[in-house]
Amino acid sequence: MRAGLAYLFIGMSLSTAFLMPKPIAAETLVPETRFLIRQDTDLPGGDIASIFDTTLDACQRACASNTACEAFTFNQRNGSCFAKANAGAPVGFANAISGYRFATDPEILARAEALRADLSFVQDWEMPQITLQAKAMANAFPVNDLGSGLIDHIQKMTIAAITM
Repeated sequence: MRAGLAYLFIGMSLSTAFLMPKPIAAETLVPETRFLIRQDTDLPGGDIASIFDTTLDACQRACASNTACEAFTFNQRNGSCFAKANAGAPVGFANAISGYRFATDPEILARAEALRADLSFVQDWEMPQITLQAKAMANAFPVNDLGSGLIDHIQKMTIAAITM
């Protein structure tokens, strides 16, 4: 009987240890690569990889994991993804979503740990959901006007916001 209780206690302790949320490292708070999303837009040419029967999230991850990928186009109608290098000028295409990949400014990455310390009211176990929500914002709020220097402007605004 005691042996059974001991195994039960050890099993519960181990399962609790594996289920307990781990603290989020500072480098995961701000992704090193981000995407600027445009709806109903195709980026013709420059295909370096094609993935079929996939999702928008998987398409973004495929581009993010390929160092040669500068952009992607995802066709929502048939679930096809086209990773791109040197893509052509954007053109209108219904049900296509295109994303431009850009690196996060090193200054923003360097400030991530200090900013996390300022969020003392946020528990470590809440951070994975907060991080997922932040990453999903680009898809939820696409930018359909890529005026000259927009990405540089976004980077400068982000730096200004975190240094306040």
